[in-house]
Amino acid sequence: MVNNCQLAFGAFGTKHAIRARRVEEFLNGKLLSFDVLYEAIILLRDTVVAEVGTPNPAYRSSLAVGFLFEFFSSLTKTNVEISRSSLCGYGNDFSLKDSKVQQYYDLSDKNKVPTLLSSAKQVVQLSREYYPVGGPITKSGAALQASGEAVYVDDIPSPTNCLYGAFIYSTKPLARIKSIEFKSNSIPCGVIALLTFKDIPEGGENIGCKSMFGPETLFANELTRGAGQAVAFVVADTQKNANRAANLAVINYEI
Repeated sequence: MVNNCQLAFGAFGTKHAIRARRVEEFLNGKLLSFDVLYEAIILLRDTVVAEVGTPNPAYRSSLAVGFLFEFFSSLTKTNVEISRSSLCGYGNDFSLKDSKVQQYYDLSDKNKVPTLLSSAKQVVQLSREYYPVGGPITKSGAALQASGEAVYVDDIPSPTNCLYGAFIYSTKPLARIKSIEFKSNSIPCGVIALLTFKDIPEGGENIGCKSMFGPETLFANELTRGAGQAVAFVVADTQKNANRAANLAVINYEI
């Protein structure tokens, strides 16, 4: 029986973790079973919803469902399996393993120990000889990351009418670029523009970053410095189309 539980899920495009209070209230005081776990998952899918514009919302939702299922399914007396479509929110396909096989397994294992939550503790002996050198310190931001409160770039929803991009990199060092075209000889789906150093506005500089070693160019000029140097930038309506177009790009060289 679930006496008390607290469930929070982060990385869903919100400014804070999502507390699944409806699921908590539903599970508290209930004896775990297939039906109870099924209803909890349905509630969780309705509760943990990524903001509009968050990358891969179905995958993020499947993580929350998967975490809940993996944690509680081991505590039920029935072996339950969940399909990939259910994880991603496209169906409600849960299945029970063959009851006869499970009954045989239970009877054959007379020494079977009931599944219980376990805990562990690791004690590290530290030398005080060079203290405080070598002493443990709390990582900056650890609490935010562990609680799901930390916000990463992929967790930030894209603004409305946003464009996406992908770099095209040189494959040869010290080679003069003649042209850049696509394998299909036509502009791939969703591509808005192809930018090179020639598209930098008048008065602008071809600088990607500056460091103590000097400025680094954003794009290669007519002559590449090495393989892997950025030579162009594809702008498209989605990230998938931008990545696909970058992979279809062909750079013609004059060595």
